[in-house]
Amino acid sequence: MWGFFVFSMILIFGAILVLLRRYCANSVTLTVKGATSYAWLTAMAVVAIVPLDVYSTLNSHKPSELGVMWDVAFWSTQALTWLILPFFQYYADAGDFTVKNKYVEVEIPRNMWKADPERQLKWCAHRAGKYAEKVMKATSELETVVTIIAANERQIRRHDPLRKYMDIIVEHLEK
Repeated sequence: MWGFFVFSMILIFGAILVLLRRYCANSVTLTVKGATSYAWLTAMAVVAIVPLDVYSTLNSHKPSELGVMWDVAFWSTQALTWLILPFFQYYADAGDFTVKNKYVEVEIPRNMWKADPERQLKWCAHRAGKYAEKVMKATSELETVVTIIAANERQIRRHDPLRKYMDIIVEHLEK
C-alpha cells in the first residue's frame, strides 16, 4: 500500500513540476509557486488515496494508515481553503507595489477576526431588503405569466392540435 502511495505521489509531484515549468511565468514568486504546488498536491492526493481505499475495502481490511492519509488530505485542504489562500488573496488585492506597504497583517484580522456582529447583522438586513424587492418583482412577473397561461388554456379547445402542448405547460406550471 505504501509503495503505491509513494509511487503515485512521486508521479503527482512530477506532474506538478511539469505544469509549473510549462505554464508559470518567470515573474511569479517562489511563495506563489509553493502555495500552488501545495494546493495541487492536496487536491491530487485524493487520486492516489481513492484506489487504496477501494482496494482495502474490497479486501475487507481498513489499515490505520489510510485514515491518516484521509485526515492529512482533508485538513490540508481545509487549511488551504480557510487560512493560506485567503492570506494570498488579501496580499494580492492590497495593490501596493512593495511588500512593506501591503499591510497584510492588518487586513486579515480586520476582516476576519474583529468583525462587528451587530454591523454585519445590519448589513445583512439591508441586503435582505434589497433582495426582497427583487423577489416581489419576480413574483409579480410570475403571476402575470400564470394569468396569461390560464387565459390561453381556457381559449384552446379540447380537440385543438396544440392542446397537448398546452397540457404539458399547465402540468409544469402546477409543479
